[in-house]
Amino acid sequence: MPSFLCSSGIDLKIVNRHSISPHSAAVYTIVKGPGDTFFSVSGDQFVVQWNVNDLTQLPFAVNLTKPAYSAIFIDKYQLLIAGNSLGEFHVIDFENKKEIRHIVHHTKGIYDFTFHEENNVLIAAGGDGILSVWSLPEFELIRNIPLCEEKIRQQAISPDKKSIAVACGDGKLRVLDHEFYNELATIDAHKDGCTAVAWHPTKPVLVSGGKDAHIKCWNTKDAYKEVLSIPAHQFAVYSIVFDDEGKLMATCSRDKTIKLWNASTFEPIQRIDATTNGHSHSVNRILLSKQTLLSCGDDKKIISFEIIDDESTV
Repeated sequence: MPSFLCSSGIDLKIVNRHSISPHSAAVYTIVKGPGDTFFSVSGDQFVVQWNVNDLTQLPFAVNLTKPAYSAIFIDKYQLLIAGNSLGEFHVIDFENKKEIRHIVHHTKGIYDFTFHEENNVLIAAGGDGILSVWSLPEFELIRNIPLCEEKIRQQAISPDKKSIAVACGDGKLRVLDHEFYNELATIDAHKDGCTAVAWHPTKPVLVSGGKDAHIKCWNTKDAYKEVLSIPAHQFAVYSIVFDDEGKLMATCSRDKTIKLWNASTFEPIQRIDATTNGHSHSVNRILLSKQTLLSCGDDKKIISFEIIDDESTV
């Protein structure tokens, strides 16, 4: 695949290294696992572990008996937690490959999990508009926070661990404090629904995506004032991720595309779609780690892209 030099000034070569179709239904999310592994979560009811480097399947798979929407691996406790379409979540002892809890709490699907390590709590985002907070390792319910009537799609913990940003289906981006979960800010972010959120790792910027296909940036040091709005995609934005150094941002969308951005200027670098060995249907989630971009979608595919700095090519 050729390299691309865009107005962002970043010269990259994007190479599709591996593409697999291991599931029999849409792959809704991929989440980091232990070491160089990750887990895929699918509508075929399975959560499966994979090797990041070559996408080989590892000897770990869980059948949730219902379509799986979300998952998180908590290294501290060696737990895999997976949420299904009915709002239940399954707690699996990873080392012993055994389910140790089955929690029924939300009335609709669970779309996202986060783990606040300093507070030692798991936070679940429900399709019923409720954010639930659980102490670990006891899994006792600490708080039940109704935020909206629509789905809560995503949440993200700030780099300083003091705030939690929540992407809500009513179009609002809510920022909560980490201790009492009071609303620090309520932002009218995206018409028809806020669907993705991420904190910039090196700048005082909160980034959101919505059903309006826009990416928006909010200044965290100026009362979350909007500083940038980009018509980034054609349909809803489903995921926003940064590399560890804060140089690259990647987004994906229901419009079947993945886009790479200069995380300093928010200028586009490269678009990946079916014509460039990408996905043929909605891209549901992406992971960006070092020089590897992982993606999954409604086409049942998991794809691994290698991102190569190619300063010698113009």
